[in-house]
Amino acid sequence: MEIADYISLALVTVVWFLVCMVLTVILHEIGHLIGGLLSGYRLSGFAVGGIILRRQNGKLGWHKYSLGSLNWGQCFMFGKEENSPGMLVAGGCVMNIFLGIVFTVIAIATLGLDEKGVWRLMFLAVPASVNMVMGLANLLGGSVTSDGNTLKEVKEADGKQMYNRTMMITAELLDGKAYSEMAAELFRYSGNSSLAEEIKMYGFYRKFEECNTSGGYKSIIKDYGFGGKPDGYFTAEKETESEIAKAVFSKSQESHIGKEPADGRELLLAITRDNTDAVKVITDFERKCPMPGIAKSVRKCWENIKEIRKERK
Repeated sequence: MEIADYISLALVTVVWFLVCMVLTVILHEIGHLIGGLLSGYRLSGFAVGGIILRRQNGKLGWHKYSLGSLNWGQCFMFGKEENSPGMLVAGGCVMNIFLGIVFTVIAIATLGLDEKGVWRLMFLAVPASVNMVMGLANLLGGSVTSDGNTLKEVKEADGKQMYNRTMMITAELLDGKAYSEMAAELFRYSGNSSLAEEIKMYGFYRKFEECNTSGGYKSIIKDYGFGGKPDGYFTAEKETESEIAKAVFSKSQESHIGKEPADGRELLLAITRDNTDAVKVITDFERKCPMPGIAKSVRKCWENIKEIRKERK
């Protein structure tokens, strides 16, 4: 091989690596899908990049979104509380590791040092390594969101319960339901599962959405004891729309809306203002958000704030 050939090989390798990264993510999510279907779960949403296949009104359809809260891809499924999620959770890693082994075996079996052999090795070695690294890193990684950590959680009865309920709630959000429209039973839990933290937030969502009929902002402060709480987002002396909004949306941003500050800041400003810009931001969020139920909750919050303002005037 000449220098030009090596340069071509390097450039193609970089492009092929990027392609394999995308394909590996898709295959990882397909692994979750297969594991879930084998365990009795049903598909509620399948997101890759800026496109999501979601179940709405009982029908699956493709939708575009541009909010960066689902990372590269995500498979959403739902089942019954007694379903065992082990295969669903591990399916993505198993798929990647299996494909990594397959590509490695083929690469070794067809190994050759001639020009064609080098190109063949590259085309097999790249997907082999990408799949193997992604599978093992996700399975053995210590990240809270890693599949390996989730597997540890669902081994316990309360962790399994919380996982399945969280999946049911997500399915409702994808279907267009706001938190306040969901059955209260979905948000009851037992045990000390770390997955329950997200479920506890239901009180915030429901209270915030219905604040104009349940005693207003003072009731939120009273019920959740933010005044004087070390890790509270505001104190009882600051009973303003913006402080309450900041508290609730800071929490919702952590688990659902995404962790990019711009998203939370724009929403915060939008729901505490009553002008053309607010309408634009909220409408834009509804268009971008992959889960219409969350978008619906945001609009409800904003509408309720406007009602409270009218009552106070």
